[in-house]
Amino acid sequence: MLSQIVVIRPQWLLENLSRVICDPEMGHMERHKQRLLGDKGFSSQLRDALERWSTRGVASRELLEGLWEGQPVEYLTELMKSMLLACPSPWIGDEDEEDEDEVDEEGALLLPSILRPVDDDVKREAFEQLGGDHALAYVDFRVLPQGVFQRLVASIVQS
Repeated sequence: MLSQIVVIRPQWLLENLSRVICDPEMGHMERHKQRLLGDKGFSSQLRDALERWSTRGVASRELLEGLWEGQPVEYLTELMKSMLLACPSPWIGDEDEEDEDEVDEEGALLLPSILRPVDDDVKREAFEQLGGDHALAYVDFRVLPQGVFQRLVASIVQS
């Protein structure tokens, strides 16, 4: 798939990838959300998908199609996966939903660069809930090039 398309305008790639991979702190995500929510006929399912994207870093296939507005979604998702900017999401359910660990069959992506640090209380609770067949690691890096940790997350999730 990736070898079948030649990109002659790199700015096109940046424009499209930055619609999905953006820093929540900079306001880009809010701009995208406002634009999509302003569309008439925006379903409640897509509203939930927008919320998952902004809070959990998981973008559904339907949301990706909305953010990319007619662009080649398959190509862009394969490109993000090959560059470890995204990976298939291992979950899509919210903590409040019954199917908490439901696996997405529709092509949702986990975007590690959107993930934000969690509060100490959440970390403590997660540690207390770990069973015998889970492991928890804490790694403290003094210097880490930007993007390395996010790609590590994508690589681990894909394996």
